[in-house]
Amino acid sequence: MKNIKMIAKRIGSRGLIVVLLTCVCVLSTSSIAGVILPRGSISVTSSPSGAQIYLDNAYAGVTPLTVSNIPQGHHNIKLTLGGYQDWHTSIELGYDEPASISATLLPTPQRTGSIYASSSPSGACTYVDGSYMGRTPESIDDLSTGAHTIKITHDRYYDWSTSVDVSADHTSYVSASLTPVPYPSTGHVSITSSPSGAYIHLDGASKGRTPKTLSRVAPGNHLLELEHSGYQDWT
Repeated sequence: MKNIKMIAKRIGSRGLIVVLLTCVCVLSTSSIAGVILPRGSISVTSSPSGAQIYLDNAYAGVTPLTVSNIPQGHHNIKLTLGGYQDWHTSIELGYDEPASISATLLPTPQRTGSIYASSSPSGACTYVDGSYMGRTPESIDDLSTGAHTIKITHDRYYDWSTSVDVSADHTSYVSASLTPVPYPSTGHVSITSSPSGAYIHLDGASKGRTPKTLSRVAPGNHLLELEHSGYQDWT
């Protein structure tokens, strides 16, 4: 006590008040530092499930999950899942108030490419992976990236096919030079009539009576005539 009086005489009454206030502040600060702030929990679900949860940029687990022991206040939440767009939100967590979050994840937009198909001769049917797409020349858009099978067909020409690797935001060009199917050197014509027994004339030449199959007939157009007694000629 004697020492305090001596200090008081030296620093004066105003200085003593400052010293006492400083001591009070130190004691108060120590008391606050020892207090445990209230904490809460957040229940997180997603569709589809299995999304990774990040709470204030720190990994917290996989949905569905209840994240506990979270300090009250403002928090940021992010959900990520392969093939889906990231999902973000923020939440204000109150004292002893469990919160819940339900997220519907959106698929990541698929990047696509296109194929421009042409042929000689044009007007050929174009198929992509077995699906008809139109006639050449044809631009085929919104194709998924990766390998696709292209087939081009035309009457009296051999089918043509190839594999095309489609890249995102890129057009691949396909040009098919079709090969004609050769005509046979000769063919045959099978002829019947009612009544039977009609005389057959092919290009003015007699070929017998019906029913009959004419062989070794040259390709192309021909004039066929049938005659029968008592009946009108048939051409």
